[in-house]
Amino acid sequence: MKRFVICLWMLISVFVNVCAQNISLKSVSLKQSDLRASTNPRTDSNGKTCAIVKVDVIGVKDLQFMDAVGDVDYSLGEYVVYIPEGIKELKYRNASGSISGAINFDDYGLEVETKRVYNAVFESENHVRAAIFSIQPQDAKLVFDGVEIALDENGLAAIEKPIGNYHYSIQAKGYEKQSGIVDLSDDEIFTTTNVSLKQLMYPITIISSPSDASLFIDNVPYGKMSDIPDLKIPEGVHSIRLTATGYEDFEQSVNMEGQAVSVTASLQQLKQKTVKYSNERTRTSVNIRNGVYFLLGGEMYDKEKHEGHDWGLKAGFSFIQHFGAIFAAREGFSVALAHRSDEWVKTNVGEQVDSVKLSWYLDVPLQLGVSFPFGKFNKHLFSVLGGGYGKSLYTHYINKSGGDEEGVIWDYGLRLTAQIDINKFVISGEYSSSLNKLGSFYGIKIGYKFH
Repeated sequence: MKRFVICLWMLISVFVNVCAQNISLKSVSLKQSDLRASTNPRTDSNGKTCAIVKVDVIGVKDLQFMDAVGDVDYSLGEYVVYIPEGIKELKYRNASGSISGAINFDDYGLEVETKRVYNAVFESENHVRAAIFSIQPQDAKLVFDGVEIALDENGLAAIEKPIGNYHYSIQAKGYEKQSGIVDLSDDEIFTTTNVSLKQLMYPITIISSPSDASLFIDNVPYGKMSDIPDLKIPEGVHSIRLTATGYEDFEQSVNMEGQAVSVTASLQQLKQKTVKYSNERTRTSVNIRNGVYFLLGGEMYDKEKHEGHDWGLKAGFSFIQHFGAIFAAREGFSVALAHRSDEWVKTNVGEQVDSVKLSWYLDVPLQLGVSFPFGKFNKHLFSVLGGGYGKSLYTHYINKSGGDEEGVIWDYGLRLTAQIDINKFVISGEYSSSLNKLGSFYGIKIGYKFH
């Protein structure tokens, strides 16, 4: 039976769309308050900023506009068409050619000006209208006129129907159901309904000893238990935490599934004189310590003007300082054993190079960025740092006369680093690009964090 209803709905929709193929221009107007042509400008072939015509039409999803500048956007019954300044009419047709015509701006006393937005409204032959829904949460279920309607990823839906009143209902798990009537009238071709469902809330009773403990639900502070009146929280699994000076934290998970829940919390006194954790804190507070890092790693090197890759093995120390809550600065140095091809060294040192014996370099970074704490009690860090580096590459080679020589290549460039600290274990990835036209390199390092 359900499959039959869905098929019948699809047939009706196809019939409505076919019948709506004959359209006539209802109105053309200037939208004084619409600034899209200025905030999202587009220029014509003469370099002048275009105007915009928003064309509203129900039942025709394949209109083409011969005088449009660039691509035409279509969404929920509205075309957004960029047009040149001074244009007198905008020609249109559908893909099959059964619909064609022109929007004549002179007929409505309008002159197309740069950075202006105009609105053209078409009427279908059988007066089809569109009911547009914007729903939160996006995974809600919409039933319109007895048929379930799919929402897109943004919680939007557009339903085309003849003029009339239609019943709808919207529901989602963990939210209150909402119903209503949509009036599709002759005056407007679109009727927009914005719905934000209310979460279902269920009572929870918390009995605490001591009674002045501080309550956190999902790490959000609610204040002291003695000051909290009747408490309700949404459906789902939640973390309950109670803290008090001189007591160990109490933690418990509760699952709210449509009924009241009771929690009895008896906090245990600390035997130490010093409280392990301060009371009334949230676990998202930032507490970052500066660190010295010893890192080992490797890298691949893309050579400018030469095919293939070279490599390097590096070790070094770096120091990250933290300031202003999450901001960070990094300095340090690295020493690396590098493989550089004879051809690359010859290009950058000179034609006297016959073969390379050994290459190594000293690298000094200077970067700024941010560090975000995560994990229980902010034990771990994720850092993103950007900035520059300076480098000197020392190459020992045999010259064409058979003698040993040494060459120095200086380099500088830009560097991006992403680093994760898990307790004292560190792993980081880097990408660097030479501003001296020597190429780029990328690699991974692991290491140990000292405090």
